[in-house]
Amino acid sequence: MAKESLYPDVLGHITTAERLAERLDLGLVQVVAACLPSVVRVGKSFRTILLLQSAVDAPVELVVTLGLPAVDSVGKRGQFSAKMLRIGVGMLAGEVGMVVLPVVSLPDTAPGAVRLTLTIVSIKALERGERVRAPSGGAPLYLDGLRPETRKTLENLGKLRYVGGKKSVLTGEATLQPTVMLEPGGLGEVVDLKPEYRTLWTYADLREDPLVLLERFKDDLTQHALPSIDRVKMLAPLTEKAQQRFEQAGYPLKPIEAMLIGRALTNVLEYACTGQMSYGRTYLPQRDYEVLPIINQYPHQRQPLRLRWLEAVLNALAEDVRVARYMSRAMVRDVIFDALLHDTVYWAMVTVEVATGIELGTSEEMAVLAQQWMTKFQHGIETDGFEGISFVDVYVPLVLAGLIVYDEMLLPDEDLRAFNPQFQVMLRERADERTDDNEPVFALVSAQLDKTLRKYGLGLL
Repeated sequence: MAKESLYPDVLGHITTAERLAERLDLGLVQVVAACLPSVVRVGKSFRTILLLQSAVDAPVELVVTLGLPAVDSVGKRGQFSAKMLRIGVGMLAGEVGMVVLPVVSLPDTAPGAVRLTLTIVSIKALERGERVRAPSGGAPLYLDGLRPETRKTLENLGKLRYVGGKKSVLTGEATLQPTVMLEPGGLGEVVDLKPEYRTLWTYADLREDPLVLLERFKDDLTQHALPSIDRVKMLAPLTEKAQQRFEQAGYPLKPIEAMLIGRALTNVLEYACTGQMSYGRTYLPQRDYEVLPIINQYPHQRQPLRLRWLEAVLNALAEDVRVARYMSRAMVRDVIFDALLHDTVYWAMVTVEVATGIELGTSEEMAVLAQQWMTKFQHGIETDGFEGISFVDVYVPLVLAGLIVYDEMLLPDEDLRAFNPQFQVMLRERADERTDDNEPVFALVSAQLDKTLRKYGLGLL
C-alpha cells in the first residue's frame, strides 16, 4: 500500500481554493501563510501564521524568521515590533503544525495594508525518509477521526486567507508574505508577544475514512470475515463478553439475561450478510444492517457507514489484516464489542417499539437515546460500576428485544422449552429492584415472556 494513501492532506483541508493561490512545496515540507486577524485596528496585536505540513516520513528541523514591515503605509519607520523574530521548529514524521509569531503596531501607525515576510532560512531531515505526500497534497482528511478540539481548531484556521510563496534559486530560502489591513481607531495594549509552534496533526491521529478502508479490505470481508459471522460461532463468545462487560458497568447479569442479550447482539451481527450468505437463517434481511450490498456498490455510490461495529472491525483490519480470519475473537475486543452493543441498542429500540406498540420516538430521537444509553454504560465502566446502568436500561430495550427474537435465534437442535425454568424465575430474581417507577417495565417484560412461552404451549406461571 502506498504511504501517500495514509497521510491526509490537512493543509489542503484548511486552505480552500478561495483562500489559497498555491501551496509552496519545499520537498520536505509544504507551507502557506496568513495573518490572524486579517484586519486589525492600529495599536492592537495580530499574529502571523505559518502552516507547515511535513511531506516525508522522517523527523524534520527548520528555522523560520519574521521580517517586520520597514515602514507603515505613509512611510513612517519603526512602527512594528515583535518579541522574537526567529524560531526553530522540530517536526515528527508526517506532522502538520503551525508557527505563530505575534506582532504589534504602535498607536500612531498609519492605517492601510502592510506586508510581513516569513522566511524559512534552513530545513533538513534528521534521517532518511520517503515522500508521503505529493506536491499537491495527499489523501482526504477524515474529520470524524479527530478530537473535537482539533476539529474546532482546523475550522477556525479555515476562515483565514492564505498565501503561498517562492523559493530562491540562489539561497534556497523560502519566503511567504501575508498581508494585514490596519484600521484607524485603536489604542495601544500590553500583550504577551511570545511566539510558539503548535502541533495540529501527527501520525498518532491517523484515522482513515471507513469507506476508504472498506474498499481496501472488501476482499478480506467477503472471503473471511462475513462467512464466519454465524450464530454457532458467535453466540457463546458474545454472551460471555456481555456478562463481563455489564458487570464492569455495574449491573451483573443473570445467565438468562446474558443469553437474551447475546442473542440480540448476534441477531444484529448476522444481518451483515443475511440474504446473501444465509446459512439457513429464517428471518428476513434488514437493509440498514447488511454489509454485502454496501461492498457490492461502486465506491462513489457508497454512503457513510452507519454500522459502528463494521467501522471498528475495519480499523482493526488496518492494524492487522489477520483479524478477518478470527472474527469470533475480534468481536469480543472491548472497542468492537461496544460498537456492536451501540448498534444493538438502537436496533432493540426499533424492535421493541414495533413488537409492543410503545412509542420510543422518531429514528433520530432513538439514535439520541442510544447514544445516551452508551454514555451511561461507558460511565459505569469508568467509575467501576459506581454510577452506571439500571434494571430499566438493561431490560428496555435489550432483554426485551432478546425475548422478542428469541425463537428466531435458536441454535441447531436447541429447544426453547429447555430454558423454561430460567424464564419462569427471571423477573422474580429481580424482585428486590422493583419500584413504583419501574413497575410498567416489569409488566411489559412479563407480558412478552408469557407471549414467547405460549408459542411453545408453556406460558408464564
